[in-house]
Amino acid sequence: MKEKIINEILMQMEPHVNTDVLRILETVIIKALYYVEVQKKETELSTEMDDNLYLMQAYEMNVRKDGLSEKTIRAYMGAMKNMLCVTDKNIRHITAVDIKYYLDLYAGKGNNTRTVNNERRFLSAVFTWFRKHGVINANPVEAVPVKKERKPPIDYLKGMEVERLRVACKKPRERALMEFLLSTGVRIGEVPQIRRQDIDWNTGEILIYAHKTSDYRTVFINDVARVHIEKYLNTRTDTSEALFAGVRAPYNAVHEDGLRLIIKQIGEKAGLKRRVYPHLFRKTMATTLRLKDCAIEDIQQMLGHKDPSTTLGFYAAGNKEHLRQVHNRYMSVGA
Repeated sequence: MKEKIINEILMQMEPHVNTDVLRILETVIIKALYYVEVQKKETELSTEMDDNLYLMQAYEMNVRKDGLSEKTIRAYMGAMKNMLCVTDKNIRHITAVDIKYYLDLYAGKGNNTRTVNNERRFLSAVFTWFRKHGVINANPVEAVPVKKERKPPIDYLKGMEVERLRVACKKPRERALMEFLLSTGVRIGEVPQIRRQDIDWNTGEILIYAHKTSDYRTVFINDVARVHIEKYLNTRTDTSEALFAGVRAPYNAVHEDGLRLIIKQIGEKAGLKRRVYPHLFRKTMATTLRLKDCAIEDIQQMLGHKDPSTTLGFYAAGNKEHLRQVHNRYMSVGA
């Protein structure tokens, strides 16, 4: 009951204060109510407090306060809203049968196995939060098995494709962005926060904060990236701190969607018969390191993965070329 009152106060205040103030307010309320016994009147009807709208609002507010990224919140909330529309049940009463029914419908709409598994993961994250906070006793998603995926070969750029993309870059900002992504392997959502002064020009080091994992890591730009980033910065006349800034005032950092568009346009100009997207450069960087016998643990650290299986499974698995090199090295006649 006490937690519900705290959440109700915080939800009412959220539109009026920033996240830092909201955290302070939460701490103050918790201390103020610590020695207070809160009881619900017997005549009070439990309506809004217990309905799906309240529970979802409480979840959204709390995970935002705890630092979950807006992109992740949108994905989780979207999955929950879609599931609740299909099941038409109170969150407290959702069962594994309901989850399986919804995911089967979701798969029937043409979504592939990986997309369905992602939807399951989104739902599980929310229900896990509800379980940890005493809303439900068990996470119903846990009883629904993950669908077996057939993983396609890792998508990465070959040497000729990289060169064609380089030739297609007509503007300094395009080439600087491309070389930056190839060298650092950063997530595209991590780029807008990077400032000019974040780069150590002596070592090529950049300390970045990863919202996805809520921690810091160091990435590096190589000599090629450094040359083209310096060339791009020298063409700018603005005073914006952003590493990649807009071309018109107020010269704010190019947001994630804008960066995606730049990369897409480079791919179109290069005439490659494939989709070119920011994450492709991250996979290319990881696979390049793998082909040069870089330890998977080192690649994991550079990419900022918590789990090495993610690095192996989706970014830097030993592809056919790597396996051929290994075979030639260790199985050649006379070796």
